[in-house]
Amino acid sequence: MNITEKIKAYISRFQAWQRNPIKYENRNPSTVICANCGHEITENFCPLCGQKATIGRIRWKTIRIGFMTIWGMESRSFLYSIWQLLWRPGHLISDFLNGRRQTCFPPIRMIVILGLVLALLDYLFEDETKETPQKGLSFIKTIGYWLENHPEWSFMLLCCFFIVPTWFLFRYAPRHNHHTLPEGFFIQVFITILIIVFSGISELTGDWIAILIPLYSVSIYKTVFGYNLWGTLWRLLFCLFGACTIFFPVLYTAILLFTKEELSSKHGLLGDILAICILLLLAAGTLLLGSYLSKRTQKH
Repeated sequence: MNITEKIKAYISRFQAWQRNPIKYENRNPSTVICANCGHEITENFCPLCGQKATIGRIRWKTIRIGFMTIWGMESRSFLYSIWQLLWRPGHLISDFLNGRRQTCFPPIRMIVILGLVLALLDYLFEDETKETPQKGLSFIKTIGYWLENHPEWSFMLLCCFFIVPTWFLFRYAPRHNHHTLPEGFFIQVFITILIIVFSGISELTGDWIAILIPLYSVSIYKTVFGYNLWGTLWRLLFCLFGACTIFFPVLYTAILLFTKEELSSKHGLLGDILAICILLLLAAGTLLLGSYLSKRTQKH
């Protein structure tokens, strides 16, 4: 077998792994009685209560597994799900949306663990030159400082603005058509996890790694929704424009509502409100145009 054939065989095995990474097998060859409910078990887990077939006595291993479970190091481990998200992101998200939840660590729990890990690292390796918040800051500045120092939640909030544009522009897709807004939320949760992981890697390798984020986003949308590369790209551009035209009016509205100086000054307030309305109408027009083009493309 020459090098070309070896590379083709490796790519074929890798693509097969991407489609189906976990092979399930029965590890309980004999019939046992469930220690929890008394039901006869012929598989790995009790079909009545869900307890594992082989429990055994409490040992040091039980204590170790108990501590590992807190951080997601048991079955469907946290680290293995991160590994899958790096090498088969679109397939992993599709599996989750299709109901194959056992192949993945719970995503919301994953992002909470990432937040705790980042907070711990930030505490252990705190930069002494980093500015501390001054007392008496306004509400909006305090929120801004908190988001700046908690990137995992900042990314989550920013990605949430993509939920509605994604629903509008990809609801007629060949795969996952008419997907729901909650499903769109979980898509953005997975993308947020990837952004946080790449942000952590960039601390070691440099900011150049950030170029992988848009490439991964295109790959995820292409795999999850089934459009070709061009169809995915132009819809994502509409999503980006729609998300931005929603985000900035919402941000500025929050500033107007929580900053007393702006509210007490009547000068320019009407113009600000008018600008917000125009941007919101522009966002609505962008989403409707993208939705119309997407629906028309689907018909053809």
